Amino acid sequence: MNVPLHIANLSVGFGKNILLSGVELALNEGELVAITGRNGTGKTTLLKTAAGLLKPLKGQVNVNGKNIHEISTRERAKHISYVSTERVRLGGIDVKTVVAFGRYAHASALGWTTNADELIAQQCMENLSIRDLANKSLAELSDGELQKVMIACALTQQTSVIIMDEPTAFLDYVAKEELFVLLKRISIENRIAILLSSHDIQLVEKFSDRVFVAENNCVVEVLHGQ
Repeated sequence: MNVPLHIANLSVGFGKNILLSGVELALNEGELVAITGRNGTGKTTLLKTAAGLLKPLKGQVNVNGKNIHEISTRERAKHISYVSTERVRLGGIDVKTVVAFGRYAHASALGWTTNADELIAQQCMENLSIRDLANKSLAELSDGELQKVMIACALTQQTSVIIMDEPTAFLDYVAKEELFVLLKRISIENRIAILLSSHDIQLVEKFSDRVFVAENNCVVEVLHGQ
């Protein structure tokens, strides 16, 4: 089975402050893997490092055989996409424009996109049932709708790996479960490896292929095979 994301002997943190060390994790295509743990244990730092947004203190992150920290931002965006827990604040920008941002890594040197790019963005909105929101501004959306928009943007990148930090934050329980169902379907149907963090233990155990917990400066697998 293809292993699009491989984390080896990774230590993350800031300066001399090591939050997690010796992290070993490999994600298979079509697999949904969750990391849980208390606040402050380093989950977000680990995910940002795995996504190439922070430099590791030690170790390596390979995506499709390439060191994520040794390739350009544009090249990285062709392999891995990242969905933050932070609420997006882009004023009056509409949904279709935000989703289309996912094609920037595939655009020409001048930033031009093609009709094919537009079709991919439209299909991703269709897959997440947000096509009817295309012309709405982000300010008009509910938290659940906004989260789907950001996932659609990540899908539009057409990467083999999606990393998500607390994707169910700000949602009620029903919306949380609906989102996990959606993520599970996306991982299977698109053969995408999804790595996410979450405090929703019951949903994590129900929908994840594997579950890890961040504690005592390390990451330990606690659930395997669903």
